[in-house]
Amino acid sequence: MTGWLFLLLTLTLLICAATSDLVQRRIPNTLIASAAIFLSICAFLDQEGILPWVGLAYGLIGLMTALVFTLPGWLLNKVGGGDVKLSMLLGAFLGPTGYILSVVLALPFGLIFLVGHRLAARPIPVDLPVGAFLAGGASVVLLVASWSTV
Repeated sequence: MTGWLFLLLTLTLLICAATSDLVQRRIPNTLIASAAIFLSICAFLDQEGILPWVGLAYGLIGLMTALVFTLPGWLLNKVGGGDVKLSMLLGAFLGPTGYILSVVLALPFGLIFLVGHRLAARPIPVDLPVGAFLAGGASVVLLVASWSTV
């Protein structure tokens, strides 16, 4: 699969997840399942000589990293289930390093959201769209990674 086509489709899925989270405060399971199927097919087609189980192990480590980050928040009812599932999907796809970078880069998106609410004199919502912030961070990671390989 062409790198730019893959990037465009992945960013489209992330934009859909972010928009859904911002507007409805939920990320539909159908979107998560579609993204998981699409990214799995892309990972399978884009092996480039890497042993499949190495990529699988790296993805599982990323998934577990995401689970460690988000499961406590979900258990305390601070993070929604869609945010956890999107986070695990990003962890499995980006691996542990890419996922942690996405979380770090999600912080400015959250800060912009909160400052925007404050400047508009709107109350800060109780349920923050964490998935939208993560999608923003992951988009930056994907864009930087794609530009660094050009």
